[in-house]
This record gives sequence, structure tokens and C-alpha cells, in this order.
Amino acid sequence: MNDSNTKSERESLIPGLPDEVAELCLLHLPYPYHFLLRSVSFSWNLAMSNPSFLHTKHSLSLSQPYVFVLAFHRPTSTVQCQALDISTARWFSLPPAPFPATVSFPEFACAAIPRQGKLFVMCGTGCSNLVYSTVTNKWSSASPMPTAKSLFAAESVSGKIVTVSRSGTEIYDSESDTWRLAKGLGDDLASYEMVAVNGKLYVTEGWRWPFMFGPRGWVYDCDCNTWRMMRKGMREGWTGIGVGVGGRVFVVTEYGECQVKVYDEESDTWQYVGGDRFPSDVMRRPFAVRGFEEKMYVVSGGLNVAIGSVVICEEGGGDNNGVRMRWEVVEAPKRLGELSPWKCQVLYA
Repeated sequence: MNDSNTKSERESLIPGLPDEVAELCLLHLPYPYHFLLRSVSFSWNLAMSNPSFLHTKHSLSLSQPYVFVLAFHRPTSTVQCQALDISTARWFSLPPAPFPATVSFPEFACAAIPRQGKLFVMCGTGCSNLVYSTVTNKWSSASPMPTAKSLFAAESVSGKIVTVSRSGTEIYDSESDTWRLAKGLGDDLASYEMVAVNGKLYVTEGWRWPFMFGPRGWVYDCDCNTWRMMRKGMREGWTGIGVGVGGRVFVVTEYGECQVKVYDEESDTWQYVGGDRFPSDVMRRPFAVRGFEEKMYVVSGGLNVAIGSVVICEEGGGDNNGVRMRWEVVEAPKRLGELSPWKCQVLYA
């Protein structure tokens, strides 16, 4: 009898509290410390590793967005994984991703399903893809892509990961860990940059030296499984890093003061946004850029992060079509100064 009581007490989350109440206490603990809290007891680890834990945090509006960065450390030629708690401006290190000994960036692409708390690193060499989960704070393997590729891009659309390359269009379902083939692009681009907005994928190769020929670009409709050529004004005005924010396509230009432009589909033109100027004085290239809801996150060398809030003025009009931005900068600690961002994603945790 005493042994049975002792076992029951040991298996409870917090002795003396019903498990439902104890789980509410755990739900209020901030994400960066989850991996420490899992080591407290087997029951805590079991509860916090359950996918329903993150789902409950979402339903109670307790999950917060974090900026996850894959960054290259040149002195050691390694890729480091860092995450930023936006609310406190604190950085913390993630478990190292199990990359191959030699990393060639054109053979990898990165995507995320934010509300599932999952970050995907897609490997084009035929190896298993990598998945980081905020629920477990661990990397795991996922099914490799059907065809090997060296130049490609990946984006998430409606909870699926879509990859585009010269070898075709492939769609990954993380729930079933399976791939299916979609309609191919039908063109061989020199490079692949891709932005997802409103169920469409905008793919461009960008301008290339010596700029004798305009860049090629295509648009994929995920619902209809069709490709069409990108309009002339959009592909020729795409002069920087593209990003989707609030249902619009933006570009952070890669010259001068790195001004931000927004694409106007009606006129097929790019227009500079109004409001604050991009904080180029504290942001040094290279950049990694990600849009999430109504904000743009730009990570610079040394992992300073500029967060731009997109404001749409009701009256519209003017040269910027009523689009303005407000910027704030989260400066990184000096210990991150030798890191150069490769990719960044925003996930709920």
C-alpha cells in the first residue's frame, strides 16, 4: 500500500497538485528554459515533450514568436544554431544540427512551419532532411527528397514544404513524412530565391553580373498546381532579398542604404516604403530576412536583428502606396560578433 502511494506521488507532475493544475504551471514557463525543465523528472519530460503541450500553449495564447538563426562561424567553419527571445532580447544556443562534415550551402535550403514549432533543413544530396522541434528541443531526421539537387529553394505553404529546382517541384507533408511530385517549373534558373505570399510562390534567379540580360522569374499557384511567367516589372525590379509580409512582397535592396521596396501588383512596379529608413548604420551585410505576420525580421552579420513593423495607411496614395515601416533594433552580444547569418525563421514556442 505504501509502495503504491509512493509510486503515485513520484509519477505526479507536482506532488500535492492535480496534474491539470500542474500542467498549467508548466505552460507558463518560458520556452528557452524548457530543455532544462525536462531534466527535472521523467514526468515533466513526458508532459513537455507531448505535441499537445505546444497545442495547448497556442490555444491559451501563451506561445510567443522566436527568431531562429542558422549562422556560419568562419573561424571554425561550422554552422551554429541560435534563437532570440524577442520579448527579452536574450539569445540562447540550440543543439547543433547534425550537418555533414562538409557543408555546401547551395545543397541545402531552409523552411519552417511556425505554428507547429518546426524548423526544416532540406538536404539536396539525397541524405535525410533535418527537423528541429521546439517541443523537444531536438533535431531528428525526415524523409529525403525524391530527387537529388544542388540548387533549389524551399518555402512553407498551408502547412506543407514546397521545394523548387531544375529537377522539379516537390511537396513535403510533415504529418505523414511523405513527398509528392507537383508540376515542374520548366526552366533552368541560375539560382533560386523564393517568396511565399497568399498561396503563391514567387521564384526568381535575380540579377547577375554583368547585367546584360534581365533575370527570369516564375509564379507557382499552389492550389491550381500551375506555373506562369513572372511579370516584367516584378522580376526586373527584384534587386535584393525578397520577403513576404502581410500578404505583400517586399525587397530589402542590397546596395546603398538598403532601402526597402514593396511590389504593387496593379501597376507592376516596385515602390520604396515610407516611414523610418532601414537602420543600415548598425546592420552589416550579409542579411537573412524573414517575414512573419505583419513584421519583417532582418538578421545581419554579428546577429543584430532589425524588426520592421509594416503599417498600411488607410488613405493610401503617394509614391509608397500607403505602406510605411517602423524599425527597432535588437543588438546582439559581442560573443556573437563572428557569426554570419545563413537563414532565419520565426517559430512559435
